[in-house]
Amino acid sequence: MDLVPIQTPTPRPRLHIRPEVLRLGLAVRGLESRQLAEEAGLSESTVSHALTGRAISTRTLHRIVTALERLPKIPGAADLLTVTRPDRGESE
Repeated sequence: MDLVPIQTPTPRPRLHIRPEVLRLGLAVRGLESRQLAEEAGLSESTVSHALTGRAISTRTLHRIVTALERLPKIPGAADLLTVTRPDRGESE
């Protein structure tokens, strides 16, 4: 009887995005997280994970980026907003 090695699945990469940059992306489009979730085909919980810096999948990252690219920015909004780091309240 030949033994067949058991193959363990390759773990999927888990990514941590910069929540402050995602918040800026929402703000310049006038969006709330629930609207992004709907546009990206994700649950509100998944978007919440991204906004709090928790790990997300490559698939989730792709959906978020694709949705943000598809949605228009409010003209001039980026000039009025700054990215702040929630842990220190400092602008980057």
